[in-house]
Amino acid sequence: MSDFSILQEVIKMDVSYPPNSVCFPRHCHQQIKIILINKGSVIFHCGSDEFTAACGDVIVMNSNELHTATSCETGVTYSYFFVDLSILHQDLQDTCYQQYIFPIISNKLLFQNLIRNNKKIANCMEIICEEYNKHLYGYELAIKSSLLQLFVLLIRGYKKESKQHSYKSSNIHLKQMDRAVLFMKRNLREKISNYDVAKAVNVSEAHFCRLFKLIIGKTPNEYLTIMRINEAEQLLLYTSLSISEIALKCGFNSSSYFSHIYKKQKKRRPKDYRCPKKYGM
Repeated sequence: MSDFSILQEVIKMDVSYPPNSVCFPRHCHQQIKIILINKGSVIFHCGSDEFTAACGDVIVMNSNELHTATSCETGVTYSYFFVDLSILHQDLQDTCYQQYIFPIISNKLLFQNLIRNNKKIANCMEIICEEYNKHLYGYELAIKSSLLQLFVLLIRGYKKESKQHSYKSSNIHLKQMDRAVLFMKRNLREKISNYDVAKAVNVSEAHFCRLFKLIIGKTPNEYLTIMRINEAEQLLLYTSLSISEIALKCGFNSSSYFSHIYKKQKKRRPKDYRCPKKYGM
């Protein structure tokens, strides 16, 4: 399962900030944010660290890490995007997920903030931005491929251990969440609640929601919506069902609500996917 709506903020900023102006205020977010400086130099504050990034440098903002940036000169240009790691895995029992993805999601594995003189990482960023902005047929595969390569480079050369005590998942917990995802998939058409899913895996609703968010990186409702939208996309592409029929088949109460959520996640209307020639098929 992949949701590429998280890359909706692939932005090439081309703003002339006066020197010593705040590019963005101090804040944090759950997703990892990766920035490529295209022109000029910027002073970053990440946690308790301060450093200056120049053209060609890559900056990694770890999950929930407070950060801010101040311009050093006018004409600063940079590209950035947020990474939702759920697009890099499908099976919670997968060795790659347990060994690499989950430690990042749970903040057990962090990355250095400033990456300098690494053309491979900068190239991965440029490819991801270009593929997303062009939206050519197969762009999702290209983005996923580049993201995997990017994280291999980060893990091999720029990882740092978290100082925080992190939650250690057990195989039991992973199996429970795997069963939860399977239950959701089998009941996409039904109106299911967090309580229903928690009951299916024999845990309390509160414990289930906390565990699901910790392991998957999203709330159960967010993940269920992504599953429904991805299923709808396949039906739009490969069946002749009407949009109303697809909406009901994927658990949406109305076609209007389905269209609203679909456009919000995919940045396109459902009917756009009924024209495969547009995407080079």
